[in-house]
Amino acid sequence: MSGAALAAGLLVLAATLLVPDGGALARRRLRAAPPRTGAGTGRSGRAGYGGLRRARKPPGSDPATVLDLVAAALSAGLPPAQAVEVVAAAVPPGDGDRLREVAGRMRVGASTDEVWAGTPGRLAPLRRALTLSARTGAPAAELLTEEAAELRRRRARAAEAAAQRLGVRVVLPLGLCALPGFAAWGVVPVVLGLAADALAG
Repeated sequence: MSGAALAAGLLVLAATLLVPDGGALARRRLRAAPPRTGAGTGRSGRAGYGGLRRARKPPGSDPATVLDLVAAALSAGLPPAQAVEVVAAAVPPGDGDRLREVAGRMRVGASTDEVWAGTPGRLAPLRRALTLSARTGAPAAELLTEEAAELRRRRARAAEAAAQRLGVRVVLPLGLCALPGFAAWGVVPVVLGLAADALAG
């Protein structure tokens, strides 16, 4: 299979994983668009939509998925700059624009700091892996795959820790709610019985 065919397959996979469905994207654009002047409102662009007139920030891409896609493109034989550009066409617009800028700077031989200037923090794992590969000669695809696996492990550990904290937070209110009932049905009768025995004696 040629590198171009594999790259096309990567685009289809990336579109499935990262790009919202057309209907959802259209709905977001409709909500973000400013309202037109209504004939019956008497106001220009102010009635009907309220807070939905404000443009919404485009969604970011999943860092681990981006790493896997770039690794797959490199494994298909694409050079780093072209691999980044192929993935840029499939991720959400904000990260896609940044990745296209990165690919363009790679092609002209810019320094590492210049190549990655202005990229968001969620693309830092991609920067680390590609920079390490360029400096040491280590296979970039393997570094990207390992980085993606580490990101997923960190996410799993964070989710587990959050679940444990949630368990503590749920048990405490339940205990406080059950405490009055326990006192009324368990402690108070015993105290009253002991008091009655003491008075009778």
